[in-house]
Amino acid sequence: MKKILALFLTFSFLAPLSAHAALTDSLQAYWKLDESSGNAADEVNSNTLTNNNTATYSAGKLNNAVNFASASSQWLGIANGSQSANIKSAGDYSVSFWIKAASTFAADGPVVWSRNNAAQDSAYIQMVTTAGNTHALLRIRQDASTIQTIDLTMTTNFVNGTWYHIVATYDFTELKARLYQDGSLVSTAQTITMTTQMATTGTFDLGTYRGGASNFLDGSMDEFGYWNRELTSTEVSELYGSGTPPSY
Repeated sequence: MKKILALFLTFSFLAPLSAHAALTDSLQAYWKLDESSGNAADEVNSNTLTNNNTATYSAGKLNNAVNFASASSQWLGIANGSQSANIKSAGDYSVSFWIKAASTFAADGPVVWSRNNAAQDSAYIQMVTTAGNTHALLRIRQDASTIQTIDLTMTTNFVNGTWYHIVATYDFTELKARLYQDGSLVSTAQTITMTTQMATTGTFDLGTYRGGASNFLDGSMDEFGYWNRELTSTEVSELYGSGTPPSY
């Protein structure tokens, strides 16, 4: 009986992310970024991200991570029509990832995630530094003329070479965006009413805004997940894992 109990406790503590039912509810794509080279595989569906200009991999926050060099215009992406419909929803969504900067973010800094189509209906997260403060700008664009910028100010300015966990959520019904840093809610913003809030066709990219050549990330990313619902604060805290993220 003692041996059975010991085995149960062992497997309980080693349970992977997939065993956490709530975290996998409406999870549409998850890139562990554990490769040693080449393209990045999606653990949930078949949304393989093409490695453009040979981004490298090395030890990350959990196993390996992808390293982007802005000078070499490196990024991971999937073209329109190649990805599953699961990551092209137009309703609620959440993105979660770990990021480590290799250089200070500029005033018009790198785009770490983007969805974009030919009509420029898009959503993207841009990291910037203004007046000594680090910000994450969640930008929602409806065609080329209407851009909703949601300035979500972080509580801690980025230190180069340090890993941070970022989660951005969007509630399409309440028109609210929320930003979490290292497991804690740091900012909430109300958005304007728009007839569409995100491209339902187009590209899906990490490390750049396709079409924005100056917005490449100089740094590393790890454990990127995309949900077509808004994550709760409890789920965000679980993803952060007190600095040790759960394994998918």
